[in-house]
Amino acid sequence: SAVLPFRVNNYVIDELIDTASVRRQGFGGLWHIINHAAAITELDKLTRRPSASRNEMSSRSVVPLEIPVHVRIDDCAGRLPSTVIAHAYDKIRRLVSGLPSVFGEVISGRSSPMPVFALYVHGTAQLVRSFSAADAIEICVSIERAAIDSGFDRVHILALRAGKGESATSLLPLLPSVLRACPTSRIELEVGSSAVGIRSGEVYAAARLLLEELPDPELHKRVTLACNAVEGQKIFQDQVSEVRIDLHVTVWPFLEALTNDNQHDLCYRDQFDLLGLAGASAWNAGSGLLEQLTTHLPTISDYDGRGRVCVSIDHSVAGPALAGTWTGLPTSQVSDGATPCAAAILLRRGLLSGNPAAIATEVLSDGLPLTDSLRNIVAFDRGMNMAEVAGFIIETFVQPALTGRPRWIKMIGIAQPRSEQNMSLIGVPGVIPLGRPASEWTDEHFIKGGALVPPVREARW
Repeated sequence: SAVLPFRVNNYVIDELIDTASVRRQGFGGLWHIINHAAAITELDKLTRRPSASRNEMSSRSVVPLEIPVHVRIDDCAGRLPSTVIAHAYDKIRRLVSGLPSVFGEVISGRSSPMPVFALYVHGTAQLVRSFSAADAIEICVSIERAAIDSGFDRVHILALRAGKGESATSLLPLLPSVLRACPTSRIELEVGSSAVGIRSGEVYAAARLLLEELPDPELHKRVTLACNAVEGQKIFQDQVSEVRIDLHVTVWPFLEALTNDNQHDLCYRDQFDLLGLAGASAWNAGSGLLEQLTTHLPTISDYDGRGRVCVSIDHSVAGPALAGTWTGLPTSQVSDGATPCAAAILLRRGLLSGNPAAIATEVLSDGLPLTDSLRNIVAFDRGMNMAEVAGFIIETFVQPALTGRPRWIKMIGIAQPRSEQNMSLIGVPGVIPLGRPASEWTDEHFIKGGALVPPVREARW
């Protein structure tokens, strides 16, 4: 039972019972006092923080899902590929070598498995654009080798940007060779933005990449399609350092602890408040751990200690869609209709509602920013033709391109169609949606290669 924040003695209780039938007005009336007591009790119940010694609710026990380390190499350019290889390799080793080992010692001994140590390399596309395909692949291989030699589990090696003259146009044919030559690498491919629109030629080439040039679904998992993916361009904008460290902290231990503390039936308002409490707790615990990690860094003159904590809804067994039930909406785990879109928006807002640093916080689903869908992984039938796959990509990104909102997805091909209720893939937790285009797309829609979705600045509505 709830404990009132002040002591109510037996005399007051007896008097209240005797005068219960009389409702007097005034600030000194007993009804007024009892109403205030009830309100304070409810406030205490909804805003209390579990103690740091309980469950996983402190930075001393939280283990992040992933520790991304960002490094920039855009200043390693040279006229010869051997010069670029030497400069990039040496810079990566100088700045981040041994960081996973140092961080592992800080986190070791905690109950959860060790996080994934990922190196995000910024500026690779600018370095390789002027070289031949063979030289560009050799540069990428050396960058991956530098990351592996430094102790990282995987490397995000290329981020290609859409637009005339940009890297997505010139380097997209290299992606299959890069992925095969660099087995631990990931690639981000921007297919459109509000500044350049969505061009049919690039989208059709992306569909060909997924259907014909990357037949293995394991390779599909290593390619992220994006729209308005400006984060990589701005990640070092507000700091002078060439290294940044982030944390991806799952919210599930905090939600489970709060559920255990609130066994009674929860209305929508209660669930929304608990989402805010869980999100703030995850962010606070992650911030504490991030501070611990930065104190164990080796001396790096150009590291300024700033990083970011991202709150993840990824569940190790059920996947991120399970978090949609916390919005109070009748959410399907796999449908891509209006209800999951509303659930994603409410879920993100709820998790950030109790966080004073919400502006700088990102909510993740499937390891990617949560926007308008509970899942950022979509399956597609490999029996679809390229026009149908390209049409689905356009339908997915048309709203982000017109509104300026960012969006990220991974598309994984399956050998034969399966029902949405049974859709699952090896290595992907939970149930994922089966993507299908809503309209009938044909090759004629992509023959001319122009913009199917115009840039926002040129749009006339």
